Amino acid sequence: MYIPLEPYGKVEKIRLVIFKDFESIVINNIELNSGWPFQFNIFRFLLGFSILFISLYLLFHEFKYTDEGISKAKRIFVMGGTAIVTIGIVLSIQHIVPVAQSPSKEYNELVEAILNGRVYVEESNDTVLNGMINPYDSNLREKEGAEFYWDTAYYENRYYVYFGVVPALLIYLPYRIMTGHGINTLSVHYILDVLLILAGFFLVNEMRKKYCEKLSLIMQVLFSITFSVSVGTILIIKRAAIYYIAIAAGLILVLFGLGLWMNTIAKGRVKLVNGILESLCMALSVGCRPQFAVASFLGIFIFKDLIRTDIGKIKYLVAFIVPYIPVAAGLMWYNQVRFGSFFDFGANYNLTSHDMVHSGIHLAKIPTGLFYYLLNLPSFLPEFPYLRVMGVDCDYPGEIITEGQIGGVLFLIPLTCLCFLDLTGRIGRDGLRICCYICAFVVAITDTLMAGILTRYQMDFRLYLLFPAIYIAMEMINKMREEKHRKTGRFLVLLCLATLLMSVLTLLAQYEFPDWKHINGNPVFYCRLQSLLGN
Repeated sequence: MYIPLEPYGKVEKIRLVIFKDFESIVINNIELNSGWPFQFNIFRFLLGFSILFISLYLLFHEFKYTDEGISKAKRIFVMGGTAIVTIGIVLSIQHIVPVAQSPSKEYNELVEAILNGRVYVEESNDTVLNGMINPYDSNLREKEGAEFYWDTAYYENRYYVYFGVVPALLIYLPYRIMTGHGINTLSVHYILDVLLILAGFFLVNEMRKKYCEKLSLIMQVLFSITFSVSVGTILIIKRAAIYYIAIAAGLILVLFGLGLWMNTIAKGRVKLVNGILESLCMALSVGCRPQFAVASFLGIFIFKDLIRTDIGKIKYLVAFIVPYIPVAAGLMWYNQVRFGSFFDFGANYNLTSHDMVHSGIHLAKIPTGLFYYLLNLPSFLPEFPYLRVMGVDCDYPGEIITEGQIGGVLFLIPLTCLCFLDLTGRIGRDGLRICCYICAFVVAITDTLMAGILTRYQMDFRLYLLFPAIYIAMEMINKMREEKHRKTGRFLVLLCLATLLMSVLTLLAQYEFPDWKHINGNPVFYCRLQSLLGN
């Protein structure tokens, strides 16, 4: 480390003060008035050269954007290899990210309660908490000295897990039965990382078969990586914490569900099993996170041909609706026995720093939420980590739960700018894409009113902007004339590369707590990244 002190006059003493409480500090040597030598980092050179070479190749190489001559075996081999490489990179990053201190105890305790025939994890024995008029007021709890379990749902003297129950049933319970003990947060993240990448690649492939069957292999690779990384993976691997588990599980189910739905009606044939499995995935996603319920409305436009045709095909539509019934019944029963309401998932009863029970629904929050979730411009820096974290600045007279912001989805994912083409009508407006935009607005508003403005909540609606963006990109490739072939294709490649770059900057930005450079994060690795990528 070289520090230009630039003192004036004769300096007799210099004192070095280290404020962080490190376990050990090793100082090899201290030199004064030493010049900053030229440093050549071979890893930085190779990384920069590789990125430059790949970018120039994709932008200027004369490859085809459509190709009829690719065999199915070759496509499977290349896409499978690409997915494996992507998974490897994601898992290697996940392995070194900051890990939350709690080992998913909420879900493990819920599984233990289920095995004992209960829906609550424990009864409260604290007479102070049980006797409070408003136990959800954090200041009042502290003032009266109440003892409580942090970040659990408290209702009628019992503690509940307010996170969606489906991840507990699909991941935690089977693991508990097979091994006899609970699974930790990081291991669950590994599972979700793999499934999310596979789900993203699967959905893009199904979109290719439906909208652009002649899509070239290299464009499919680029679309698949861009979609699967930016739809939510880059936010999950930012930090291993229980807060991402329910959102990621719901997103995975929706991605697989959409892919199966699109595969249900192919070449004039209806695949009954695929449609039923997809509907089951869509229904289960609500049990992960209720916000994903809006994804089911996309089925109206996917199955519009079934709705319009003769009574013979209506039976398929009925079959696709049937899986929702047992799942909905189970979730409504689960909510009723816990909180006395079929539609109350219990998130408002959590004991944290905010009283969400009495916060109310104030429509004045909506403009702030939509701006920061969708339109907030990122603030760039000329030095590492290149993306500045900002707070939420507004004149709303009440309280909005917020965390550090790094930008709205439309700027963090440059590929989504293609969605604005639907305003021009050049691509041809499509009901499915319009429904996606409505879903994005509805979910962003819901998150703002019910929870707040947090970067991880972008996972709730990124899909509804990325899906139509990829759809439009495929339509643009279909409509390309020979003289515009090169220009349009390079524009799409550039958007994908910009999106991947913003994903890297998202990973480096310090908006979580703890984050990379925090003492509870991975400050050593962060400093090494700064040395490699910084100035």
